[in-house]
Amino acid sequence: MRTNIFKAGLLMIAMAALVLGTSSCSKEEDSVSDTSLTDLTVTKDQVEVEYLLDDVMRQSEEAVDLATDSLGGPGGPGGPKPPLWGPCATVTIVPFDTITWPKTITVDFGPVNCLCNDGKYRRGQIISVVTAPPQDSLSTRTVTTQNYFVNDHKIEGVKTFINMGHVNGMQTFSMSISNGKVTRPNGTFSTLNAQRTRVFAQGESTPWPAIYDDVWMVSGTESGTAFNGASFSVNITTPLEIPRACSWIVSGVKEVQRGTHPLRVVDYGTGNCDNIITVTVNGNSHTVYLP
Repeated sequence: MRTNIFKAGLLMIAMAALVLGTSSCSKEEDSVSDTSLTDLTVTKDQVEVEYLLDDVMRQSEEAVDLATDSLGGPGGPGGPKPPLWGPCATVTIVPFDTITWPKTITVDFGPVNCLCNDGKYRRGQIISVVTAPPQDSLSTRTVTTQNYFVNDHKIEGVKTFINMGHVNGMQTFSMSISNGKVTRPNGTFSTLNAQRTRVFAQGESTPWPAIYDDVWMVSGTESGTAFNGASFSVNITTPLEIPRACSWIVSGVKEVQRGTHPLRVVDYGTGNCDNIITVTVNGNSHTVYLP
């Protein structure tokens, strides 16, 4: 009888240990999974915000190129528009002459959503103040927004470009983002500040409208907060390749650090124009599709 009781006791202890061990293991795995998921979410947030703020700069560049061309011809700003805009945007240039600087160049998508040719809805204004002809060394372009939305995400902040002239034979710009902010339709927001160098790697010799052979290479650092409030910092380790003909970054690598969490490495690929990036955390790679 004692033997049976003893055996039953051992069996109960073993089962309890097994349950406790399983519970402990499960909690540890959930913790790792949650951390990894958060890291991926923060990284995706950072890339999404960077993309939306870069969208402002892309529209500004298109407008400044259009304005520069318009000033030299009889058609004014009503000439051929960038294909991305479709019927959505109008451009104004003040003052409209070839002599007076600075100039204010405004891209107006209207007060309600308009579907652009890249499949994104835009509304509001992008305003660029240019101190001198853009090709002049030390010409500065300051870009702000007024009630500007992309797919109902509000985009704010100040972007500044300074033409540093030709460095190693390539036109180079110093670029900064100050108080960049993206607010989602649900009210959550993410912030970004950046200091970058943009090198005109290809296409400088072909002016408007033959600009879609342009390729920029971007390096630099960033910092900000994700939509969940987590802070992050970014270092571009391999310059990001940004062709004018594509809405996405097509190659390059950057590192994203969130506090004491594992370093995340973001790889934009090898040149394909798509919304796919690879995020590597703790040696594990994950494919992420950008919105």
